[in-house]
Amino acid sequence: MSTAVKEFLLTHVFENISTLKENERFYSPVVDHFNVPWRIGCVRAGGFFGLYVFCEKPKDFGEWAINTVVTVELISATGR
Repeated sequence: MSTAVKEFLLTHVFENISTLKENERFYSPVVDHFNVPWRIGCVRAGGFFGLYVFCEKPKDFGEWAINTVVTVELISATGR
């Protein structure tokens, strides 16, 4: 059975990420797309920068699944 494809763009501008301390996290506000709450988070850990996409739908909502494709674009303050 075919499932309808629903697409959306999730964006957020994190400022001053160079000031992130080890294991400190920044989060975007939660936004709804197709009745599903999403947010983006970033963390500095082990000398690396991590960027994550979170689906905030409650686990007790019932049986459901979402397949995602994530593309990350980092742009410096100078636009490069």
